[in-house]
Amino acid sequence: MASVMLLLGSNQGDQEKNLRHAADELEGKGIRILRKTKIYKTKPLGDVDQPDFLNQGLWAEVDLPPGKLLIVLKETEAAMGRTTTCRRWGPRLIDIDILFYDRMKVKEPDLEIPHPEFYNRPFARIIAAELAPDFRPPGKKKNLAGFARKVSREGIQIHRD
Repeated sequence: MASVMLLLGSNQGDQEKNLRHAADELEGKGIRILRKTKIYKTKPLGDVDQPDFLNQGLWAEVDLPPGKLLIVLKETEAAMGRTTTCRRWGPRLIDIDILFYDRMKVKEPDLEIPHPEFYNRPFARIIAAELAPDFRPPGKKKNLAGFARKVSREGIQIHRD
């Protein structure tokens, strides 16, 4: 079994329901969720002309290699109604990212772990540190608590415990 950290996001429809539904779907596909973070309301990055997001982190165990896990996540997004868009960082019903997969580094055409935007997203660092503050990302000396410590919390607030 591998430990994975996933980040869920939604800014369309009933966002809380979308997060719950995604977690339920993942568990139904053999992804064992061990911990969930609070739900955070975050301002969009990049394309800011869209509604705020709700985000939540999941710490889970999987019996799938990284590439197969990505397929399951994309199938879950599609089954929930996510459509592909030409707008990078545009609005979405559900988004499920792999932040970390054990302490592995993966670099393939369709998959990069740790997630390539992790260190550029303050909300992702805060959520990851809530899930596993002592986890040390591959190739890093600092743990997740250290990466979240001095990050700006502007545009990030707890939506629900």
